[in-house]
Amino acid sequence: MLYCQVSKTESLNSICDVARANDALWRSMGVTPPMRNTLSNANAHRPSDVAKDLYWKMFNHLTGIAPRFGTGSHRGYCFRIKAPMFAVDSSTIKLTMNGFDWARHRRSKAAAKLHLTFDLGNRLPSFAIVEDAAHHDSVRAAELTAHLKRGDIAVADRAYTDCAFMNGLDERGVWFVTRQKRNMKMTVVKELRPPAAATPEKKTQILKDEIVVPAKESTAAKYGGTLRRVTAVVEIQGQMKEMMFLTNNLKWSARTVAEIYRDRWGIETFFKELSLRETQTPVFSGRSGIRSRRNGTADMLKMRFPQEFVSSG
Repeated sequence: MLYCQVSKTESLNSICDVARANDALWRSMGVTPPMRNTLSNANAHRPSDVAKDLYWKMFNHLTGIAPRFGTGSHRGYCFRIKAPMFAVDSSTIKLTMNGFDWARHRRSKAAAKLHLTFDLGNRLPSFAIVEDAAHHDSVRAAELTAHLKRGDIAVADRAYTDCAFMNGLDERGVWFVTRQKRNMKMTVVKELRPPAAATPEKKTQILKDEIVVPAKESTAAKYGGTLRRVTAVVEIQGQMKEMMFLTNNLKWSARTVAEIYRDRWGIETFFKELSLRETQTPVFSGRSGIRSRRNGTADMLKMRFPQEFVSSG
């Protein structure tokens, strides 16, 4: 399936045709071009873990021959942050009902959902789950952040603003930055700086910096500690937007909190690249969920490793 992504073929027959056209090249590597039935059988029964294992083997191999591969400092204002930062988000990939009946999403539509943990340092995926799109983004939040260690930073949008989830991160010593939901009620305990008014300047502006606690008893029961709420105007895609951020770190500057969230845009860029490739190649080709998970992993493998390896020298 990795060869399918590289050669931009659209079906198993096309893969076999391209392979036979390059028969001499395949045999020079000690490989025989596959027959269509053989490839179809392997594609139907080979577990999706094959692609996952290949992903990490390639990662470890490239790290071994190029030590700088897979490492990278944070960009922009966040370059001074030494702790690993991970963005958590999901993206829905539209599919056709007649080819993906396992991913029924509406009466006549199908879709898969990619849940992803994205390393904002090296710009590589660190954990991914592919399933049907019937689930809310936050249902996989705990699994996406299970590998984070004490001192790591998790960055997520409002879909992941859940007090029980945030409490779990806080108890493990994981810092988080997320956005406050519009209907979320908070009680201000302390103002860390006087409120300020926004100006026309196109730069990050801190309007409020407060210590808050959940106002509702039901919410407070899920998160018993205090939170820091930073209200800021930040530039997102060339536009200035006012946002409210929640974090469990009381020592960072207010601007650091805002800039950490702004750096989360790296995962949105990754999803845009994936969507663009989806229109060019059959990223999730295969009628079963196993095939789609395997082929989706193959596409991420092809997307990131070549460009990251070239940039790492």
